[in-house]
Amino acid sequence: MIDWEDFDWRKVVAAIALAIIIISGAVYVINDNVTARRVQTSLNRQLQALANFEQAYQPPSQEQLDQLNAQLESLRAKAAKMPVKLQDQVDTPALETRVKNLAAACNVNLDKFEVMDESKDRFLKIYPLAMTALGANENLSKFIGGMQGTNPPWRWRGTPASSEGRIAMVMEFLAFDQQEWDQAYSCNITVKPPENIDTDLSKIRIFKTSLFSIDFSGFKVSKTNLEQLKEQLDAEQAKMADVKNVLAEQCQLQREIAGMETKIQRLEELRK
Repeated sequence: MIDWEDFDWRKVVAAIALAIIIISGAVYVINDNVTARRVQTSLNRQLQALANFEQAYQPPSQEQLDQLNAQLESLRAKAAKMPVKLQDQVDTPALETRVKNLAAACNVNLDKFEVMDESKDRFLKIYPLAMTALGANENLSKFIGGMQGTNPPWRWRGTPASSEGRIAMVMEFLAFDQQEWDQAYSCNITVKPPENIDTDLSKIRIFKTSLFSIDFSGFKVSKTNLEQLKEQLDAEQAKMADVKNVLAEQCQLQREIAGMETKIQRLEELRK
């Protein structure tokens, strides 16, 4: 039978407190180790992804970028020599004034003059203008001829309805839809650069510089310094940032080249 009067409760309390401290410390160490291993796995995966990208994709050299710049300048020069220009928008108030002034100069009366709703067609913004022109046939021909080869470029919508001294027509004035083009164009990069994942080492207290791993197959013990591993990853990500900048420059040049080629193609189609 226990004699409770002789029982040393202070030793019991001390033992319980010590046990709690030991258990709490063990839990803390285990949690720190688990967190450290998760961080180690994340760092190694990111390093491997960067290595895989470097092996699979070679970014363009400065010489290749210079060639793209030269190609773009050549296309711009070609477009500048064309008699009409395909701009990014049509100044409809200025267009209305010019058409009305031309009609007055050609002694043509515009019985109907209506700016219709804008529409789109294959990266073109279309500004339709419906008109009914009255006047001598010679003057009507002079008026239509005065619209040829002028900016902005235009094309017929349907076939003009003409009779003696009268012509009803719809002209579609055109601009290039740069915004739609930019949204539709996709750079041909077969391998996507890996994304950066922020890794925080501040939560690791014990195993930040000394994380041991055991290879039971060869009974080898390895030590990992997470701070050094993070520094290695930061250096590789800095290099990747430069690569991404080069890829962005290449993509922008390719987008502008393809856009200029499309503009020139549309203008050549209008000349036929």
